[in-house]
Amino acid sequence: MSTFYDVRDFPTLKTLSESWPLIRAEFMALNAPLMPLDRVNKSHDEVFGEVSDYVGQGNQFGWIVGWGRAGANEDWLQFPLIYRDAPVPFLNGEMHQTLGLLKDIKGIKVCALLKLNPHTSLPCHHHPEIAREGLLQFHLPLKTAATRNYNYLNVNGEFRQHVCGEPIIFDGSNDHFALNESDEERVLLYMEFSARPPLAAEP
Repeated sequence: MSTFYDVRDFPTLKTLSESWPLIRAEFMALNAPLMPLDRVNKSHDEVFGEVSDYVGQGNQFGWIVGWGRAGANEDWLQFPLIYRDAPVPFLNGEMHQTLGLLKDIKGIKVCALLKLNPHTSLPCHHHPEIAREGLLQFHLPLKTAATRNYNYLNVNGEFRQHVCGEPIIFDGSNDHFALNESDEERVLLYMEFSARPPLAAEP
């Protein structure tokens, strides 16, 4: 498989990418707390179960803490939107226009907002299950530094800059890492999706 893919080969993702200002506006209006939950050594299924239990106990839905070299990493946060082709049932109307854009895209394993704080990085890692499940990963940058935009994704030793509205599609079974050496937080719409039709372009 290739390392990076052209968004033009995935028409629905190209259309979604063109709506990035709307998605960004909804993110900017989002007022969600940080939940005391993390993704350290957990599958998506395990995390979804923990979130369901937490919200079921009457707590407010919000951002999940990511992982890093030392375990839980509050510099890297995730706000889930879609889980296995269904909207996360705890959103209470938040991000509703974004969900409307996503509803006709089938084959989504997970879709979320990802936030990486200034002057932080995500260590090198890879996801073997991505290849096994026939998935690719999608980044749609929504917020990056207006000046000194030192936001990068590296896959297999090849860098791509995170620039607002410019999607990146890649094979996450390869080694990859991300860094934000700018003075502002980096936010993107993240998706793990099926590389098979209906998302793929017709031959």
